[in-house]
Amino acid sequence: MRKALPLIAVAVAALALAAPALAKEGVSLSSTPDGLAPGQDWNVRITPIFHDGGGPPSGPKGIAIQRGASGHWLRFPAHRVSGGDYEATVSFPREGRWTYKVTGFGLANQYFDPVVIERSVPVPAASHSDGGGGDGFPFAAVFGGLGGLLVLGLGAVAIRRVLVRPASS
Repeated sequence: MRKALPLIAVAVAALALAAPALAKEGVSLSSTPDGLAPGQDWNVRITPIFHDGGGPPSGPKGIAIQRGASGHWLRFPAHRVSGGDYEATVSFPREGRWTYKVTGFGLANQYFDPVVIERSVPVPAASHSDGGGGDGFPFAAVFGGLGGLLVLGLGAVAIRRVLVRPASS
């Protein structure tokens, strides 16, 4: 049993350290443009999420918007602020359904759910993204890590029963 204990401890530590790596990477936005009218500024803070200890690649960063399927993207630069975050001011020039994405943070552009910009501003409904961002808590990573710890613990009990046998009389 004493020989197996360090192995079990290393396995538990490895699993505990791996759980955060399962969490999302990309960016998180401080708000969405839901409820904006045409020409109204959307001041947004962009928080990069990188678990590998690195940061975003060099080069321009910002938010791009596209009305409908026009193929024409309007780009709004983001500027670095304290804490490694970035801020951008975006303005949707006309009413319509707009797609928006965050650019310049590696991997690929990160798209968010489309938004409808209209003059009569409705009460914004709760929105979520397709997993590409937002402020959601990584429940899957946490519960996956806890499930892994449970399996590891049951395995440790099984190993202990095999290694520690009662003395024969």
